[in-house]
Amino acid sequence: MKRSSLPKETLRLLSYCPLCRETGQGVEANILGSEGNLCVWHVRTRSCGHALLAMVLKNKELVSAVGIATDLSAEDVLRVMNQKSVSIDDVLCAHQSFGDTAFLERLLMMI
Repeated sequence: MKRSSLPKETLRLLSYCPLCRETGQGVEANILGSEGNLCVWHVRTRSCGHALLAMVLKNKELVSAVGIATDLSAEDVLRVMNQKSVSIDDVLCAHQSFGDTAFLERLLMMI
């Protein structure tokens, strides 16, 4: 989806930093991915350096957007998006490891 194909209201939302109130040319918005009607955007304000991660859902004539302030760069977000999900087995293994005294001693020596 190209930036120009978005409704003006969506462009207005993506070109505004709620943290420093910068608008327009001072805001850089990049699409990181899309699937169907859902797009993920990384929005960074040039003046203050704050960033927002926004999910925009475009459905017929309606557009919904949810954003969260982040210190992640666009590259960091892409790296996280492309990683394998944590499985239940991963969680159980971590839980068991924290109960192992030898593991905890090795972990403390790394600090």
